[in-house]
Amino acid sequence: MQRRTQPRRKEPRIKPGLRMRDAAFRSNKAILESPEADLIRDISLEMTKAQAKLDRVRKALLIARARAEHLAAVELKLAAAIEAATPPAA
Repeated sequence: MQRRTQPRRKEPRIKPGLRMRDAAFRSNKAILESPEADLIRDISLEMTKAQAKLDRVRKALLIARARAEHLAAVELKLAAAIEAATPPAA
């Protein structure tokens, strides 16, 4: 078995534990602030990452909708219980 004479090169990291090739497409804020032409250009270069970002956004929307429905039901039930528990005004 031969040993390597040169050390293995590590990929640059953008933050601890995350390799540059694994980085997300863009932040939500960056997407909203980007001119459409720049966004289209970057998507054409990173279609896989852009599609993965879209999938994550859609999943987050589903979760947010479910949470909003849950909180609305809790609010409705709690408000009704408070109203029922409030003594009538004299």
